[in-house]
Amino acid sequence: MSDHEFKPLEGSNDIEKLHDLCQRPYKEQAVWFLNGFWEDFENEPEQFFKFVETCAELDEENGKEGFALNDFAGHRFLEVLEQTLTYRELRAAMDGHGVPKQRSLPLIHFLMIKFSHSPSEVVNASQGDNSEELAHAQQLLDEVQALVAACTEAAENARSAEASAKAAEKDAIAQEDAARTAEAHAIEQEDAAKTAEAHAIEQEDAAKAAEAEAIAREEEATAAEEAAHEAEAPFKAAQEELNAALAELHAQEEAFNSKKQELEAKSEEGGVVSRNKAKNELAQMLSEDPLPLRQAKITTEAAERKADKVRKPFKIAREAAEQAAAIASDAREAASAAAAEAEASRQAASAAAESATASREAASAAAAEAQAARAEADAALDEANAKFDEAVAYMEEVKSKPGQPLGAIWFLDRELEEAKKFMPTRIKARAGVGF
Repeated sequence: MSDHEFKPLEGSNDIEKLHDLCQRPYKEQAVWFLNGFWEDFENEPEQFFKFVETCAELDEENGKEGFALNDFAGHRFLEVLEQTLTYRELRAAMDGHGVPKQRSLPLIHFLMIKFSHSPSEVVNASQGDNSEELAHAQQLLDEVQALVAACTEAAENARSAEASAKAAEKDAIAQEDAARTAEAHAIEQEDAAKTAEAHAIEQEDAAKAAEAEAIAREEEATAAEEAAHEAEAPFKAAQEELNAALAELHAQEEAFNSKKQELEAKSEEGGVVSRNKAKNELAQMLSEDPLPLRQAKITTEAAERKADKVRKPFKIAREAAEQAAAIASDAREAASAAAAEAEASRQAASAAAESATASREAASAAAAEAQAARAEADAALDEANAKFDEAVAYMEEVKSKPGQPLGAIWFLDRELEEAKKFMPTRIKARAGVGF
């Protein structure tokens, strides 16, 4: 049964009927009182809405479905509303009306004492004679409130999802662009590395050719030397004799120099006789001609130097060519390694670009899906808008008829105004009814 389709109070007397009213939700108690005494409160009905809201907040167990506050919550109710009436005074006043004691505070008890009405006046207050239409208006309002709440949540979720999807799509596009740029750079690096590799291979080939040529020349020189050795074979014995003579020459030269040093020393030391003797021997020794011995030495050493001189250029050229070939080979290996690394980097960049493209496509699809979901949510909001217009129009029609429970009508208006606070902007803009 709707909050505003009031069934008659049950009971054989006013106290029993009051007890039945005390078992109904806070809102129904407030509406009953406001219906019965509307003329007294038509300029200040907002306080009743606050009474109901405060009771629902303080009733931790039942909330808005509750009907009476426990003692602690009853004390808090009076404190929150800054009432001068104490809880003890309120209970004493109810005792004075013959209401049985109870360890709870129904809202209707507070209203009776605050506004000085007896149980009989309250339970017999007129509730209007058009509750059926009002109940239908309340039903429409309840449906609108539930629909608006669901549509609001759906619309907010859809818009949030769409915004997130659009942001993800934008980020994916940026990542794809960055990946494509990195791929292009990697391709450039790979091309440059392969060009450097080709140049290094050319240099290596040239160095190896130069090395081969140097080796060939050295081999030619070696062959020529061997041929010369063969040609001088008949003179080999003479050469050996010359070598022996050269060795003897070196020995004689060393003996000559040693004897000379000895005589020079004796000519400066000892007695006069010994010095003169040494000087005579030294003079005789120096008067001898050593030229043939020196000439043989010079001739032999010159021949050896000449052979070395002939071989030296080819040896140097061969060693230089080998070194150049080794350097070129190292450079080619380094270039090949760099080319392989650049190719791997390009392959990785290409794979990253493909992955980024796939992510962007997925993000775009998600954005399109989110946009469609948002459109569905907007359609649901339009449906809620139509329901809202229907509820408002019917309420205005009911309000225009005579015999309406004006307190219940006011509560309907007030709840509609409260619901409007949480409506999306597109619906709220059409809720231009006056309350």
